[in-house]
This record gives sequence, structure tokens and C-alpha cells, in this order.
Amino acid sequence: MSECFEKFPDKFSFENHRQWPDARKLDRALRELRTRGQIKGDPQTSFRLTPAGLKRGRQLSKLFRQEKLF
Repeated sequence: MSECFEKFPDKFSFENHRQWPDARKLDRALRELRTRGQIKGDPQTSFRLTPAGLKRGRQLSKLFRQEKLF
């Protein structure tokens, strides 16, 4: 969480207290990825991509390189 907050403080901070990180913003996304079966792990240890997550990551990477966004 701290790395996300350091790199993107506007996205990972509380709305009314920009100097503080809001862990819920990252937690929600991680729970969704886990529900979809794209990651395994937990916040206490670490996360890793599953084969499905790796496949989706490669698809997104390819899409970004092709600049075919929306």
C-alpha cells in the first residue's frame, strides 16, 4: 500500500485528508481480483498472479501497446 500511495497519492489517499493513505481503495480491487480467480494470497503475506491473472495481465499489456483503449 505504501508504494501505491507514494507513487499515486491522489488516487490512494482519503478524500478529505490527502496526506493519509486509504488502504480500502487497494483492498477493494484486490478482493475483486481474488474473487475473479486472478490472484491468490492475502494482505498479511503477499499476493501472486494465478494462471488466469497472468493471462489477463498479458492481454491488458498487449492492449496498452496497441493503444486500442475504448
